Amino acid sequence: MMNFFLVDVVCITSAKPREEFDKARVEELADAILKSDGLLKPLILKIIKPERFEVIEGHLEYWAAVSAREKDRRKGEMVNAFVISPKKEDTILEQLQTLKNLPILPLSVPVVKPDAKPSLQKDMERTPLQMIQPLQKEVETIRRNVETLSSLPSQLTEMIKKLEKSFQASLTTCFNQWAEKQPSKPKKQKQTVSLDSLPEQLTQEHLSQLSWDQIKELARDRGIKIKGGRVNIEKQILGNSDNYS
Repeated sequence: MMNFFLVDVVCITSAKPREEFDKARVEELADAILKSDGLLKPLILKIIKPERFEVIEGHLEYWAAVSAREKDRRKGEMVNAFVISPKKEDTILEQLQTLKNLPILPLSVPVVKPDAKPSLQKDMERTPLQMIQPLQKEVETIRRNVETLSSLPSQLTEMIKKLEKSFQASLTTCFNQWAEKQPSKPKKQKQTVSLDSLPEQLTQEHLSQLSWDQIKELARDRGIKIKGGRVNIEKQILGNSDNYS
């Protein structure tokens, strides 16, 4: 039989030395174990004597768990593991070998042809989230399938990482394409009028239609000294025209 336990890392040994594995990869997985408070892929162990275990599958994960314990003894003290009965060791090894020999099927990712020209209205109605939903569903389906496996080939872990990077890149691309197709808002142009068309008695509405250069020209025509900003000059013009309020 095979039972799931939390096993103290110090009670486990591995027949494969730590030097066989890439140091950077071991440290990266160790940090991930600490961040997620546990090992996603349980070790498969056999009992060699009371309270002592040896790794059958998951040597890389074991050394990553050792490194995690070295970094944080409290959080990295225990590790998830399946402990098998000595009587089942041969059948478990046979199943592991079968899993390792399974081919990894390529993922089907939809390809957008360069000459594909969907209607602008439909593209504008689709948000970035809607555009990447098919890829997101594929990622979640694969993740759920992976998490149900008691023994996960290391190739699948690498494939998940690559798929997640592809997903992030696709999200950015979809958002940029969606943003480019949004109609730009026309800039409001300030309406101006000719000074000759202004009445003698001015109001604030009249002045609001004039440019700053026209305000200064109007002030000079009325003998007002140009001093201060537009608001100050407008007050003087309205004061002179007896319409300031």
